[in-house]
Amino acid sequence: MADFEPRIVAFCCNWCSYAGADGAGVARLQMPTNFRIIRTMCSARVDPEWVLRSFAKGADGVIILGCHPGDCHYIGGNYRARRRIALLRMVLEQYGFDPKRMKLEWVSASEGEIPEDDRRVRRHHQGTRTYTSQEGGVKMGFFDKIFKKGKKAEKEAAPAKKKAAPAAAPAAAPSAGGYVANSPIEGYVPGLGAPANGKIKIALYWAAACGGCDVSILDSDEKVLNIGAMADIVMWPIAADGKEKDIEAMEDGSITVSLINGAVRNSENEHMVKLLRKKSKLVIAYGTCACFGGTPALANLVGDGKEILDYVYDKTPSSADFQAAYHKDKPVIPQTSTQVPEGEVTLPVLYDTVKSLDQVIDVDYSVPGCPPTQETIGKLLNALVDFVYNGVPLPPKGTMIGVEDKTLCDECPRHKENRRIEAIYEPYQVNVDPDLCLLDQGILCLGAATVAGCGAKCTIVGQPCRGCYGPTKAVQEQGASIFTAIASLYPVLDDDPTCGEDKIADVMSNIKDPLGYFYAFTMSKALIKSKVKEGGQ
Repeated sequence: MADFEPRIVAFCCNWCSYAGADGAGVARLQMPTNFRIIRTMCSARVDPEWVLRSFAKGADGVIILGCHPGDCHYIGGNYRARRRIALLRMVLEQYGFDPKRMKLEWVSASEGEIPEDDRRVRRHHQGTRTYTSQEGGVKMGFFDKIFKKGKKAEKEAAPAKKKAAPAAAPAAAPSAGGYVANSPIEGYVPGLGAPANGKIKIALYWAAACGGCDVSILDSDEKVLNIGAMADIVMWPIAADGKEKDIEAMEDGSITVSLINGAVRNSENEHMVKLLRKKSKLVIAYGTCACFGGTPALANLVGDGKEILDYVYDKTPSSADFQAAYHKDKPVIPQTSTQVPEGEVTLPVLYDTVKSLDQVIDVDYSVPGCPPTQETIGKLLNALVDFVYNGVPLPPKGTMIGVEDKTLCDECPRHKENRRIEAIYEPYQVNVDPDLCLLDQGILCLGAATVAGCGAKCTIVGQPCRGCYGPTKAVQEQGASIFTAIASLYPVLDDDPTCGEDKIADVMSNIKDPLGYFYAFTMSKALIKSKVKEGGQ
């Protein structure tokens, strides 16, 4: 519509553009009223997460205004900013945003007296009006659902205040074959035996995941014997013949703990996790896919479920050959309901958006990892054994089990020299130094934004951290946090004061697929969780 006014967020450097805006005000230059100005001490302080959050909250455009190259109050802050913004622009384009919705401009404090600062703001304002309209503009439905539900929704979405889980009723002291401290295997208690009050019930369910988390339970060696001694397994699709109807027939809350791995991808996943939540006292999100969406959530960047089905069953080479040979007139795509002589056959509905477990049901504890390490599994089993046999209270609800209050970089034994990144390499392309930090060798590693707890198993053997244990407590956007740090490691060029943004974009372009790399495991937890279609949903 002609009277549409876009909402634009302007991040202004305290020393130049903000002072220039003051000068424009003194000069009585009229500014658009739909700008929201946020003052920062330097353009380098504009975290890409702030830009992502602005778009997620419904901003139509974002403009970052900093000092001219060579004039930064902090010498090189604007050089760092332009690299971060160049990488952020690549991420936004992968999301589907029109790149014109974000601009980086240089403004000096004196330029407010001539209407240069005013012109730049107005130019972005008019440009935003051109490609965004009230009727056909950016209508991101998933943003509306997540961020625009009013105060009540914000209150519900806020992290619950952690409180201690109710203590178990003290159990009778185990017999000689019971709990043994200082087990020779972390988490394993030899000769544990059954609890004095009878075995607890455990359910394990595999949702949208690869199955590695199920294998990790089997990979726990002798520790798996503790599970058998302590619990009756009422459901574990790969190992026990528990049926859905058997779970439905159980009393609510009769399952002591359910370990659910995998994201929620389809209607069957949603039904089963809600059923297990209803029947269980405790639910544990087990593994990265359950905690953060994991690799399945990258499908959120493809489009809707129909687009994925069309591609898999009609566009991939093997499927295309099959369709051309046998169903040329009408490609065969799996249907959610089909009538056969024996009756109706149904398949789950493939959802448009992959969600983490806590976005669908209430989760008591989380165990990250792709898959969780044996040490992490040991800590989980220790907590359960202490709870069941000794009446020791469980950790506060919401605890992430097996992580530490530091980053993976802090537990990685590699020596760090904080070198500038001259080029990006895959591990197979270089002779990896066994002692030097992988980032110092030009190998993209996400350890600086990933929580510790895995023991740095990947980096020790020369493979970069991909972030499967998730972000630290201090970070919400793991992807934005790490690409901000990596962009800052690129060196300042001799021609930086005079080169254009195209040159910087070319420098940053050697990072391939930044959205897929930096959000490989956490897309469901990102501020922007799905692909964006300009002018529609």
